[in-house]
Amino acid sequence: MNSGRVDLKVSELRKLTNQVSINFWWLLGFVEGEGTFGYKHLVPYFQVAQHKKNLFVLKAIESFLLKLPLQNTEGNQEFNVHFALNTRTGVYSMTILSIDAIFFFFLLYIFFFYIFFFLYYKIFGF
Repeated sequence: MNSGRVDLKVSELRKLTNQVSINFWWLLGFVEGEGTFGYKHLVPYFQVAQHKKNLFVLKAIESFLLKLPLQNTEGNQEFNVHFALNTRTGVYSMTILSIDAIFFFFLLYIFFFYIFFFLYYKIFGF
C-alpha cells in the first residue's frame, strides 16, 4: 500500500539541497515551467510546486533566493517564503508573498540579467 511513500530525514534533505546547483538561468527555466504568478485577495504572489520527493529542489531555490542582495529605498527586503503540503496529492508549494521581493528579483534582476547577456551576445557573439 505504501510503496510510493517518501520519508526524507533532515540530514538527507540537507545533503540533497546542497547538491542542487542553481543559477539565474536554471531558475528562469524552472519558473517558466513550474512557476505561477498571480493575485489572491489583491495580494500578488509567486508560487512553485513540486511533489514531496522533490522538496529538496524547493529548499535549494529558497536558499538561492535568500542569498540575493535585495535593495530598495527602505533597506533590505527579504523574501517571505511559505511552504504548504497538500496531503491529498503529496505536493509541496513554495509561495512568496512579498511584493518588493517579487518586483526586485523577478522583474529587475532577471530582466537586467537577460538584457546584459543579450547585448553581450549581439556585441561579441559566442
